[in-house]
Amino acid sequence: MASIIEFPTKSAINLQELETSIRDFLYNHTDDSELVENITCKMKAYAGKCLNKDINFIFSTDVLDLPTETSEEQLNGISFAIDEKIQNIITDIHMMTNEIIAERLKFEIRLYYINKSMQAAIKNKNHDENCVSF
Repeated sequence: MASIIEFPTKSAINLQELETSIRDFLYNHTDDSELVENITCKMKAYAGKCLNKDINFIFSTDVLDLPTETSEEQLNGISFAIDEKIQNIITDIHMMTNEIIAERLKFEIRLYYINKSMQAAIKNKNHDENCVSF
């Protein structure tokens, strides 16, 4: 007799907690509130997309080529072992997602400073062009 297992897969991350953590992290490194608001907004949207993905694994022991005399106890043991491995895979996926989000945070910080530098350079260039030389 085959058994079907559905695995819980939704990430339990609370986006409000993540937003608070990002704000705290940024304010611990800068007092630039424009940077904090800009990056927090972008990261909340990005993380929301990443963390609200469902990972659906449905496994049926029917797909295994098991001998017909396999007992219910053996099927349960196989199902338990598979469940454990799939949970490990889901944990690994969540860890990789967290690493990707951390890298994106670093990217957004660098991008913010690059944009700010470019805006300042353009402003200075426009200012220099408007100056009258004698």
